[in-house]
Amino acid sequence: MKYKHYPFLLLLFFVITPLSAGELNLRLRGDSIKGFFVDVFYGSVSVSTGEKTGDLNLVFENEDRSIRENVNNWKSTSAVQTGKGIILKGVVRLSALETDIMIAVTYDIVNKNVVEKHIDLRQTNLSLLYYSISTSLTSSGSPSRFWSFDNANNKGGVAHESYPAAGYMLGDSLCVGLLTDAGNRNLWTRNIRRRPSSGGVGFRAIQEICDANLYRLASLDDRTSGDNFVRLTFGELSDFNHPVQKISYKTPEIKNWKSYEGAELKQVKEIYILKGNKASTDMAGFRLPYQLPDGFYTVRFKHRSAFPVTLRLWKKEGTSANDVQGFHYQTNIPSSATRWTELEETVFLANTEGGITNLLIAASGLKAGSPYQLEIKDFEVIQSVAHEQPYHQLLSGIQNTKRTFIFVVPAKPTLHDVRLASQVCLADGLRFKGTTEEKCLYSCYQMLMWITSAGNFKPLSVPSINYAPDMYNRDSFWSMMGTYNKESSEAIFNEWAATQNEAGTIGTIITPSMGSKELKGNDATLEFLWFALVNKRLYGTPPPMDKITKAFHYILNELDADGDGICSARFVLGQNDCVEYPDRTSDLSVNQGMLAVTLRVAKELGMPVSNETIEKANAGYRAFYDKDRGYLIDNRKYPYVITFNSLLPEFVSLWLFNTPILTSEMVNTTLDKVPVKNGYSPLIFHVTDTYFTQENKPFSPNLFWDNGIYYNAGSWMREEVCGYVSGMKHGWKPAGQRIKDRLKAEITLNPDEPFSHEFLPYDLSVPGCWWPSTRVFSWNVFVLRALEVAGMRTPDEDPDYLKDCILAKKQAGRNE
Repeated sequence: MKYKHYPFLLLLFFVITPLSAGELNLRLRGDSIKGFFVDVFYGSVSVSTGEKTGDLNLVFENEDRSIRENVNNWKSTSAVQTGKGIILKGVVRLSALETDIMIAVTYDIVNKNVVEKHIDLRQTNLSLLYYSISTSLTSSGSPSRFWSFDNANNKGGVAHESYPAAGYMLGDSLCVGLLTDAGNRNLWTRNIRRRPSSGGVGFRAIQEICDANLYRLASLDDRTSGDNFVRLTFGELSDFNHPVQKISYKTPEIKNWKSYEGAELKQVKEIYILKGNKASTDMAGFRLPYQLPDGFYTVRFKHRSAFPVTLRLWKKEGTSANDVQGFHYQTNIPSSATRWTELEETVFLANTEGGITNLLIAASGLKAGSPYQLEIKDFEVIQSVAHEQPYHQLLSGIQNTKRTFIFVVPAKPTLHDVRLASQVCLADGLRFKGTTEEKCLYSCYQMLMWITSAGNFKPLSVPSINYAPDMYNRDSFWSMMGTYNKESSEAIFNEWAATQNEAGTIGTIITPSMGSKELKGNDATLEFLWFALVNKRLYGTPPPMDKITKAFHYILNELDADGDGICSARFVLGQNDCVEYPDRTSDLSVNQGMLAVTLRVAKELGMPVSNETIEKANAGYRAFYDKDRGYLIDNRKYPYVITFNSLLPEFVSLWLFNTPILTSEMVNTTLDKVPVKNGYSPLIFHVTDTYFTQENKPFSPNLFWDNGIYYNAGSWMREEVCGYVSGMKHGWKPAGQRIKDRLKAEITLNPDEPFSHEFLPYDLSVPGCWWPSTRVFSWNVFVLRALEVAGMRTPDEDPDYLKDCILAKKQAGRNE
C-alpha cells in the first residue's frame, strides 16, 4: 500500500471516503507549522472538529512527582493518509523532564457509523513516567442537547453511570457519541467506594479515586461560551487524602427542609428534632436541599434516637429511580435514645448537573401507628477538592495504547436510542460480529471489565455498577467463559487461585481496598476446576496442579465425604442461593448435578476419579426426576418448585463434554412445564401458581420478593437460555424460537432499557418492578457461548478467537 505524506506547509482539506449521506468520512486539516488535526463528518454534516482542541491533552510527571509538564491541544507535525483512515504523528519535547514523547494517533473507519481513534505513546529517556491523557469530541456548532447513557438530556459535568458513554445530538435525528475500550485494556475503573470494616454499615467513598472524571460533558456555562465538548480522560488519580482545598457548606435554613413521610420538624437551639405521633411507613425523616457540585464529600453529625438512622441522597426531588444517587446501603445505622452517637460518612457525587441534591436523614425500622423521634446536632457537609495527578505508567521503550471510538447514527434523542447505539457501536468498533442482542451482551461485559486500582492493574470483572467494586467468583467465571480472551481469562483465574486457603477453598469475593474472608462450600471451588479445564483447552494454559489437587480434595471432603456420589452441602451450588443449610442437605438437584459434572472435570484434569464414582453421581442427578409429576424436582422439600437451575448441570455436561447426563424425557417434560409470556420465562416458579407466597416460598424465612421479582419468578437470562440449549440438544422443538424470543425480550421488554439485566421482572404490573440495580449486567455474555453449543453462533465471530485460541493452542503445542 502506498502512503501519502503531508509534512509541508499547506492547508489540507481531504475527504477519506466518498462524501455521501449517511456515511462517516474524515477530513485532514491544518499544516506542519500550526499542526494537523482531523475533522469528522457524517455525509456533509460536521460532527466533530479538532481545530481549537487538537487531538490530545496530556499531563506528565516524573517518578518522585517533583516535575510536572502539560501538553495542551496537541496537533501533529506530520500526517499520513492510509486506505481507510489518517495517521497523525509527532514528537513532544518535555524540556523540564529531559525526554521526548513519540505520539501517533490513528483514525480508522470501521464502518459507516464508527471510527476508531487509536492513540500510541512511547518514550525512551526515563525509566518511568506517569501520565494522564484526554481526548474529546468537540462540535463546531451548538448541539441540540448532550446525552449520557442514563440521561438523554444531560446538563453537563461528570457522568458516572451504569455504562460509560456520552455524546450529543445534532438536531433531533443525529446522535454523536464517544466510547472507550474496556477498562482492563485502556486501564480505567469506575470504582468509587469500598466495603465497610467489620461493624460498619454501608459502602464508603474511597480516598483515592481513579478516573473520577473519565467522562465529562460541557456544562451550561461551557456551552454558552461555545465550548461544546464531551471528554474522556484516562490515567487521572483524584487524591482526597491530600485535598488542595476543603469547602464547608452551610446547613440550609430549617424553613427549606422538607418532611419525608409526614414527619414534624422543629429546632431547639442547636438541635434539630424530628418527631411523629403515628408512623405511616417504616421510615420517616427530612430532606436538606444542597447545591453541591460533583465531587467528594464528608457528611458528619451526631444523632439520638430509639430507632436506627438511614442516610440517602437524591438528585433534585428524587422523583424516580434514576434520581437516586450517593450513599450505598447506609441504612439501619445503630443509634441510642439516651446518648449522642457520632456519624461520619464519605460519598462521591456525580451527575449533579449543577442542580439541587437532597440529603435525607431518617429514622428507620418504624412500626405503623407508633410514635418516633430523631434528634440531630453538629451537622457538617464538607467537600474535599482533589489533588489530581497522573497514574498511568509510560515505561522506557514500552508503547502504551488507548483505543476510543466515535460513532454517528441516525437516532432520536431518547434513552432507548442513545443506549442502544452506545452498545452496538462499541461492539462494531471492537470488531465483534453478531445480532443486535448479542452486541449488547458483549458490550455490557466489556464495560464491566476494569482495573483494580491505581497501584494494581490486574483486571477486575464486576457483575454491574450496583455490585461494584466486588468481583464475585461465579459472575466472573461465567463472564470469562462467554468470550475468548486469553489474557483476561488467565489473569482472572489466577486472581481466584490466589484466594485459596489451606483447606483448598476458593474465595467468593475479591474486593478492592478491603479484605474478604468469605470462603465456604458454595460453587466457587467447583467452578475453579471448570475454569482451569477451559483455559487448558482453549489457550493451552497449564493448570496449577498443586492448587487443583487441593481444590479437588476440598470438594470431596465438603460435598461427598463418604464417597457414595451423593452431594451433601451446606449451600446452594448455583442460583437461588438465598437459603443455607447448616445441617447439610442432599435434597437439591442442582447440587447433585454440579457434583456429577465436577467429578468428570476433575478426572480430565488428572485427579483420581473412577468412572464408577462419576456414574453414581450421574445416577443421583437423574433420581431427581419425578415421572409422575413429569419434571425434575428442584428441592425435595418443595416438590412443587421447578427451576432452570436444576437443568444447568445438564447444560454444562453438554458444553464441556458433549455428553448428556439426563434423558431427553427428563429435560423435555421439565421444559414443557415452563410458563412463557412476552417471550420470556421465570427462573424459579411454582408449578401451578407461578409465584410464591410467604407460606410456600422456598427461601430463607427473612426473605421474600413481590411477584415476578428476583427469585420469586423473576426471569434470569443466562440460566434460561442454557436450559433451552439443553432442550435443543435433546430435540425439544420450541428451543430455537424460545432462545430467539428470550434474547429479544432482554432488550425490548422495557423500551428505555435495551441492555443486559440481572433479571427481568415477570409481572410488569408490580409497582417499581424495574429495579435500577439490575441495569447493565456482565454474566449474560455467557449466552454467546451457549449459542455456540446450540449451533446458533460460531467462535470466529468473537474478535479474539483467532489470536487467543487458535494461535495460542498452536504455541502451547510447540512448547510441550
